[in-house]
Amino acid sequence: PGGQLLVWLAAAAVLGAGLYQLYRAYAAKLGRQLNLGGLPAGTYRWVIALSRFGIAARGIVFGLIGVLLARAASGRDPQQAGGTDESLQMIAGMGRWPLAVVAIGLVAYALYEVLNARYRRIRVT
Repeated sequence: PGGQLLVWLAAAAVLGAGLYQLYRAYAAKLGRQLNLGGLPAGTYRWVIALSRFGIAARGIVFGLIGVLLARAASGRDPQQAGGTDESLQMIAGMGRWPLAVVAIGLVAYALYEVLNARYRRIRVT
């Protein structure tokens, strides 16, 4: 008892995380989070654009995982729940180009994480 409610809550949480990632890609002040002052101006813009693109791709994948969980909860069928693999298969069903864009976006997210590890602005209090 209560399992379906828990799956609905998980779906809402994962979908919310995906939406938050999309918001972060749009509104985050990445220039304040990363210490990129030593980079040339053109490179700085590319790093920020690449980071936003990667965060948005991650948000799309999270959002689709939330949709898959919601579908499993509404149909009371745990076989419909899925993770990253199933969400990418869902995108692949839309065609080659959407999958390629999201795949490149996930690579961009990996590069963002490397840049974040290297250039993260850490405030000491």
